[in-house]
Amino acid sequence: MSWALLHRRPKLAPGDVRAGIARHSIRETPPLATELSYLAAGDPSGRRVVLIHGSPSQAEDWLPFLRSVPAGQQWLAPDRPGFGCSGPSDVPIDLGVQAAALHPLLSATAAGKAILVGRSMGAPIAVRAALDFPDLTGGVLLIGGALSAELERVHWLQRVAARPMIAGLLPRAIRNSNRELLALKGQLADLAPRLGSLRTRVTVVHGTADPLVPYANVAFLERALAGSGTLTVVTVPGGDHFLDDRHDAVIRDALQALVAAADRDGG
Repeated sequence: MSWALLHRRPKLAPGDVRAGIARHSIRETPPLATELSYLAAGDPSGRRVVLIHGSPSQAEDWLPFLRSVPAGQQWLAPDRPGFGCSGPSDVPIDLGVQAAALHPLLSATAAGKAILVGRSMGAPIAVRAALDFPDLTGGVLLIGGALSAELERVHWLQRVAARPMIAGLLPRAIRNSNRELLALKGQLADLAPRLGSLRTRVTVVHGTADPLVPYANVAFLERALAGSGTLTVVTVPGGDHFLDDRHDAVIRDALQALVAAADRDGG
């Protein structure tokens, strides 16, 4: 996977409320012990849907979705650790630490367990969170998700950019993105043996023409989750990596189908 383009959406400051969308923050417990900032919209008593952004990115990239939250749901979009308004200064490269940072947002309500939505780099974090917190997870939606270690490629420029003298000159988001992407192949290799134990419902939305995260990741997941019987694949013919911009209706439909399935299962 390579760097995606940073979307230049207006940032919401703490306490700022626009069209029912508000920014909040919580203080994380160790190991991060830092601030996690997130956007929230919808019914606070409804089923939570946690939207996990890619790399580099930020919570505001989910604003088009947050402006139209279905009744009976609350959607939360955190700035992942090391991005946006969240600390720390440097991104934690361990997927387990990234997943643990989401734990305070995964509270199961009377409406059901949380649904995790992971885009690109956010996909393996969503999967790790579902594995680590199964009692709080009602389903996972992966959008253009990178899960196969074998399919990960690193461009030589990324290694150049990681040199201290150069990394220090880069914007925080780019520097941290490069850091976590360089480590992703190894992190995915460590995650792979656990995929077969994933028991929650998983929906994958992936474009066949994705130049950053190959469509072959879908076949990898089909093999890894073959025994679980919980995988649904939504293929977007000719779709690229930016499905949330150009095929948002497909994503919304897939998400609502996943929520409906969780409702039927009592998840």
